[in-house]
Amino acid sequence: NFPGEFDGIEMHAHHYIDPRTPHDFSGKRILVVGLGNSAADIAVELSSKALDNKLTLSTRSGAWIVPKYFGGKPADKYYKTSPHIPMSWQRKFVQMMQPVTAGRPEDYGLPTPNHKFFEAHPTQSVELPLRLGSGDVIAKPNVSRLDGSTVHFDDGTSDDFDIIIYATGYNITFPFFDPDFISAPDNRIDLYKRMFYPGIDDLVFAGFAQAVPTLFPFVECQARLIGAYATGHYRPPSVAEMRETIAADTQFFTGHMVQSARHTQQIDHYLYEHNMRTKEIPTGRRRAQEQGPMTWAGVADNAPVASVSGTEATA
Repeated sequence: NFPGEFDGIEMHAHHYIDPRTPHDFSGKRILVVGLGNSAADIAVELSSKALDNKLTLSTRSGAWIVPKYFGGKPADKYYKTSPHIPMSWQRKFVQMMQPVTAGRPEDYGLPTPNHKFFEAHPTQSVELPLRLGSGDVIAKPNVSRLDGSTVHFDDGTSDDFDIIIYATGYNITFPFFDPDFISAPDNRIDLYKRMFYPGIDDLVFAGFAQAVPTLFPFVECQARLIGAYATGHYRPPSVAEMRETIAADTQFFTGHMVQSARHTQQIDHYLYEHNMRTKEIPTGRRRAQEQGPMTWAGVADNAPVASVSGTEATA
């Protein structure tokens, strides 16, 4: 919410498809606000010389840029945290190595991030440093106010634009639930193992996290538990124990990060998967053997459990 009004086109990155959709993004003066993955991808695509644009990128807090490829392979092939070494030690190591492998943001003209590496979700981009270094993308600090077609920045400079694209994150909402039933105020929702809402046994969330380094192995890990739960071979703990674990897991995975709505669902896949494979699923199997499987509302014992993946509910 920037003060003032803008006379041109304003849109969120969610609605951006390509340089022709939903608008003709050629021959324009474009401002992209944000420095996450969406902002980087859109800025790179729309700064192509072929489109004849003037592309400016505005960031409030800065971000650490990491390569998508390293040593000829996808960079996440080289990233793996260990459950046997304190995470604070592992973070210090990657914080020292990051400038060596990818450089510092200020080398590309971006502001120095207001946080250490891995205290916020990093931005993955191969081309953004090149575009910034070659002048195809112009870096600016946060927007201070809007005035017709003119945008003023915190450094006292200003420029005129035709389009502003806000790549400023997302609000977590559940349009298929009554807000009094389940909601996420300030993007916060307390889920046991990022899956179970305490006290509601016949609902499971899947893929509902911002996983590092990538989402798909995280979802596969959760699928193992969902399969066991649906067949009566897994039972979660009591509601009280769930809430205790939620608080401990939240502190473990996000306690070191910048406190913002962006990082409420942050998780490290490798540590999560190790806990699920070696502790949670085996322990839940023993609970099911001792106490019996869960009974879900309105269905017979051992019937399929409802699941929520992304923004769609399926049975």
